[in-house]
Amino acid sequence: MPAILNDAPGVATLYQKPAIYGKGQQIDSLNFDEAGGHVWLQASKDFDPYKTLPGIFGSDQTELDEMLQRLAGDDGDDGTINQGGMAMTAYNYTQFNSLSTPERNSIEQALLRYCELDTMAMVIVVQGLLELRKQPIHLSNQHSTTYDHQL
Repeated sequence: MPAILNDAPGVATLYQKPAIYGKGQQIDSLNFDEAGGHVWLQASKDFDPYKTLPGIFGSDQTELDEMLQRLAGDDGDDGTINQGGMAMTAYNYTQFNSLSTPERNSIEQALLRYCELDTMAMVIVVQGLLELRKQPIHLSNQHSTTYDHQL
């Protein structure tokens, strides 16, 4: 995905805009419902969509965030499921640990957001390939009509 975003600037520009991706946006989401949509490529996050994923628990559950980070062996992040090893660790943690329902739900939601981004990454690659072939991107969802977005 980083290579295609570098070679297809129109696609990169698309995912830097607000109100493109999220629940009820031009590209509908099941797991991102921020007002104004989720912006995948942000300068403050080094244009890395995986860095835009929110933490698992938040400030009130830092012990669990830190424990999952230690279990995953990745000490550079802040309790975010943003790579496959962390996703597997978090899922396994829910299977073999006694967690409260809210804690388990937080991990589930983080896993769903991570998996949605992994799927979206494949879509971005295809959109980038279409841009390289000078073909239009079709954005549509159940809330809007289909149209061509010429890059």
